This record gives sequence, structure tokens and C-alpha cells, in this order.
Amino acid sequence: MGNATHGTAEKLLPATTLSFRVTVVGQSRNDGEQNITSPELQVSLPQRGACGNHADMIQFRATYDRFQSSVQGCLILCSLDPDPDACASKCLKDGLGISSTCASCWVEMGHCTINSCSDCVFDPKGAACKACSESKCFPATVACSGIPMWRFPGV
Repeated sequence: MGNATHGTAEKLLPATTLSFRVTVVGQSRNDGEQNITSPELQVSLPQRGACGNHADMIQFRATYDRFQSSVQGCLILCSLDPDPDACASKCLKDGLGISSTCASCWVEMGHCTINSCSDCVFDPKGAACKACSESKCFPATVACSGIPMWRFPGV
């Protein structure tokens, strides 16, 4: 029996189907040494978090280029609303097409950034803001949304 390779899907996008082939290089067979390639394999990754479902991931990918600016815009637009969280969640749901549970993760990230990262108030695209958000707010957003940090808009 040969060696096995194991991995985890924690840093891959949830609710996604991956297709791949496995090649064993230099494997001995009856007719000599050659490479052996498997048929195409498909692996469906499980859902994870409030955004890591099929419908929200489709919308996340489709709106990726405007996702960050939409979150910022909805938070600003709703800041004076009697219920700013509900307003911002609805704004994101309507503007990006994501579910309200997914939207709430991004609203919470916005609150975290505003409350924890004062550099972001004056320079929201600056390096200090990015570093603060990544260290203080992204871990909770990963846990809530199910989307790995490497795929966050603006990273």
C-alpha cells in the first residue's frame, strides 16, 4: 500500500464543487514504470457559516468587485436610521442579492472596523486600516460568514 495524502477544506470556498485529477508519477506497473492518472474526481465542499451556501456564494462572486464599497456605502447611508443594523442589512440584501443572515456578518464587520480601527475613519483604504481590520475584525467575520479571509474584498 502506498502513502496517502490528506488535506482539509477550511481555506477553500464553501459550497463549491472542485474537479481535479490525481497523477502518481513513476508508479510501477506490469509493463514498466509510468505515470498513472485517475479519472476526473469531483468534490463538493460543504456549506459553512451564514454566507457559505450556494445562493450567497453565487452573489458574492458576482458582486465581488463592488462588495466592499457596498458594505461601506450601506453603513454610511444607514448610520442615522432608527435601526441602523436592520437598514444596512436590508441595503446589502437589496443591493448585492445576499441573504439577510449573510448581510448581518458584513454589517458586524463594519461595526467592528468603525469601533476598533480609528485609522479607518480617516483613510479607509490605507495600510493601517487594512492591518487593523485584518487582525481585529476579519477572524469574527470568517467565523460568521464561512468565507475564508483570503477571499475577502480588498485583501
